[in-house]
Amino acid sequence: MSEAESRKSKFEAEFDAIGLPALIEVLTKRDRVAETLSAILNTVGLKAVLDHVGLKKIVDTAGVQPLLDRVRPSDVVTHFGVEKLVKALVDGLGADIVAGRLSLDDRIGGLNMSDARVLERVLADPQALAKLFADDRAVRASLVNEGFRKRSRAIDGYRVAGRLPYALPVPVVSFPRAGSNFLQSVLQASSGLRCQSIYVSLDDLAETTLTVKSHSPSPEYLMEEWGRFLPDLAPPAKAVVLVRDPRDQMISFLEYTRSRRETAIDAAEFLDGVDYFFASTIDRTFQRHRFHKGLTIAEAYRFFVDSWVRTPPNGIEILQLRYEDLLTQPQATFRRLFDFLALDCELAREALQHEISLYGDSGGRERGVVRGWEKHYAQYAPLV
Repeated sequence: MSEAESRKSKFEAEFDAIGLPALIEVLTKRDRVAETLSAILNTVGLKAVLDHVGLKKIVDTAGVQPLLDRVRPSDVVTHFGVEKLVKALVDGLGADIVAGRLSLDDRIGGLNMSDARVLERVLADPQALAKLFADDRAVRASLVNEGFRKRSRAIDGYRVAGRLPYALPVPVVSFPRAGSNFLQSVLQASSGLRCQSIYVSLDDLAETTLTVKSHSPSPEYLMEEWGRFLPDLAPPAKAVVLVRDPRDQMISFLEYTRSRRETAIDAAEFLDGVDYFFASTIDRTFQRHRFHKGLTIAEAYRFFVDSWVRTPPNGIEILQLRYEDLLTQPQATFRRLFDFLALDCELAREALQHEISLYGDSGGRERGVVRGWEKHYAQYAPLV
């Protein structure tokens, strides 16, 4: 019999005879329970103690500190296996202890998350993840693993969705280049919930996504998009409509189209000579049924203003915001948005620095400013 096996056998015999609490009391004074348990772990080894005693009994007897001092998540993986690793940590130590003691990146590293199969199984258990992550948003915000970042946002989404008096997601409707990327970036940073485009796959997280941006020229077209991209969800009960000074907006839209489509377009031809769906790229595979023959930029803008702004649709609650107000009065304007969405959050002011869209080329023109068109009137006169 090896030395390790001998120590394990002796420990098991003593435990069977008198039990762990009595064993600790025999070995030392009651006020040194944690120290004694650490000595036992050092002598016998974690696996032997867990095999013979169990994690819960150790915690009940000696508290969690000795384990926190000595036990690594990888030890628990080794002992319990992949299927039980999250449950063992949370049920044995408590979600608050686990979340407070280890950063998520430490936990992922310790839990052998480099193994794709392990990661997949852990991510597939939202209840265990919710317990493991607890409510520590600050810890989750520091997480670099994209799979866990995505799932942690989903957990927040499920919690928030259960408290909201409407179904998620809420569409953010705007004509292109109105600042919807900026609005959603600040909203996501402030709420902690995912905000993205309706034109990007939401996979299995649609019901936990707070908002989706759409460049639908009319409410009827939005319903067509909803059925195409979110067929399993009920039509939205709310919508945010974002508008912008059309002079700045059309200049930005022209620059975007030139860059994205890699084609030279004269400013004088842009409004009445370019197809809206070609310029906006919102229907690249030609799946639409409405506006099948296309729309010019000017026609699409008139549709948008008439149906979303001047005569808003019935049956859907609309909040109209101006991009310029987001820039010049961010606190008051985003508070209106938070209240409309029934969100209990504060403005993430650091996100206000990201005022410029991720897409397009300004050609050196200053962007994300109010009345920027005035400095470039001569160059873009047909649009202003």
